[in-house]
Amino acid sequence: MWVMKMSDKFDFMGQIKHISGYMFVILFDLDDKYLIAHPKYDLRNEVRRISNPVDPNRNNQLNVEGTEKFGKKDYLVCKDDIVEYYPCFGVDNKLLGGTTKSKNTCEALRELIELFSEIIPKENIGVTGSLATGNASDGYSDIDILLKEKDLRELTSSKIFANANIQMRNKTQWVEFYNHYGVFCALDAEEFADVASNKLQQFIYKGIPVSIFIDSGRDFLQITNSFSTTDIGSNSMVLLKGRVISENLIKLPGYILVEGDNRISVIVNLHRTYQICLYVGDFCEVKARNSSFTDLYIVNYDDVCYIKRRNGD
Repeated sequence: MWVMKMSDKFDFMGQIKHISGYMFVILFDLDDKYLIAHPKYDLRNEVRRISNPVDPNRNNQLNVEGTEKFGKKDYLVCKDDIVEYYPCFGVDNKLLGGTTKSKNTCEALRELIELFSEIIPKENIGVTGSLATGNASDGYSDIDILLKEKDLRELTSSKIFANANIQMRNKTQWVEFYNHYGVFCALDAEEFADVASNKLQQFIYKGIPVSIFIDSGRDFLQITNSFSTTDIGSNSMVLLKGRVISENLIKLPGYILVEGDNRISVIVNLHRTYQICLYVGDFCEVKARNSSFTDLYIVNYDDVCYIKRRNGD
């Protein structure tokens, strides 16, 4: 277990105990004084989960002493008020050893780290969630891994996901996922399954769901995640069709450049459903919101905007 040093850099998706008695997940290391973060657990009496810090529908209606509300979703946390820090990179081997409650999950995590380290440096593989704080439980906890963008691209271009213990969800399973979790987007279950079938960052390893999150460093666009999507873009919509000539949908927010109708349009994506759903050369159809910038459009987290692959014509 770490004792925080104020000279440390704070990892995206790292976790902190705050003097208020809440456990926060770090969303952005803003400057020398503040972090943007969201509370996940109330630790004051017994450990109680209170939110999902990566849920686009999260809010900051909870009053947390010693913090300031940021946007409509998150909080500014003063670094001086941090009691303990759990980073994602260089996780303590004692934590990865697990407890009697998490032996199987931790063993699966260690195996995945060894597998991925055949392709990328082991020190570049981060761990977040309950596994990083020593609170995981077999049969309940997922495995949450944090990677740099370039490392995930190296993994996805390798044959690592053909490993016999890695199960990619098929379209039927993605339809079940859509219905079970009530996925909020403009696509129906079948359309969602078509998009999600390209997602290598979500899979199952030995029966345990695994999610890979992207560490975007201090990319300032990340702060847009703290604001309600009704604050971004307008109510007027545009339907775009064309060919993808550049993309960075691996990040959130991410973007694609689409060439069509004798112009190039920039589409900024704020919806997790459409991460890694298109590649350069793909033809697509995009329904997005206008912005105040010419030829720049926003795919909000809503049930109106969408990004679809389509046949070229």
